[in-house]
Amino acid sequence: MGFDCARPFRLSPGDSIMIHGILNGWGWLGPLQTYLNWTNGCIAVNNEQMREIWSLVPNGTPITIQE
Repeated sequence: MGFDCARPFRLSPGDSIMIHGILNGWGWLGPLQTYLNWTNGCIAVNNEQMREIWSLVPNGTPITIQE
């Protein structure tokens, strides 16, 4: 849950919000996983997209999530 979504409910948005691919063994889901909100505030991408992000963005790069 992002900060703006959590604030009205006086909830914590969490502290482990990440960008990640699909769990090992579930890669066959591919783009289907983008139709469901199955994470707890994280940004879910397919494994191909995750590899592209890794190749373009250095570790430790700050990321801002906006609606």
